[in-house]
Amino acid sequence: MDPPSHHRGHTRSGSEAHGGDALDDHDSRRAPPGLELAEISSATYAAANALVVKPEQAGFVAPIGKTLADADAYPECLFRLAIVADQPVGYLLLRPAHVDDYRVVSILRLMIDGRYQGRGFGRQLLESALAWIDTFVPPVDLVRISAVPRNQRALLMYERAGFRRMGIEDGEIALYRPTAHIRPR
Repeated sequence: MDPPSHHRGHTRSGSEAHGGDALDDHDSRRAPPGLELAEISSATYAAANALVVKPEQAGFVAPIGKTLADADAYPECLFRLAIVADQPVGYLLLRPAHVDDYRVVSILRLMIDGRYQGRGFGRQLLESALAWIDTFVPPVDLVRISAVPRNQRALLMYERAGFRRMGIEDGEIALYRPTAHIRPR
């Protein structure tokens, strides 16, 4: 099945991203208080490129440069910055796909800059991502996220958000969560 049309990964000009139909209607700015999701722009590009994790976390998530390159290389990817008080504090990269009969969105990257960790922004970014995914049309069935086994803080946060470990994929622990679309109410 073909992936849906949607906003491109990011834009450096501040203009609207290249897009299609259904996902253009999503409000990616809806977020818990204090954090909003935003496309990268000329005003945020330099600050976004300065985002880094703590040195001991370097193997946990790809740097921003690789993430932006991946967003460009894979047009189905959706890139957003996590913004707090007009300052980028992290980023998110999603990739919609179809697996068997399920519409799945993989959270490929979820990163909070080392300077902003420990303030709940990682949890808020994950909640924002899940709320945004719940608005996708057509509806998403499953959300996938993964982490290296030694990133226990991330794995615990994902499990607290309702993700369940489903095995090892590409050397990382893969976790899945049904969306509101298919969860019993």
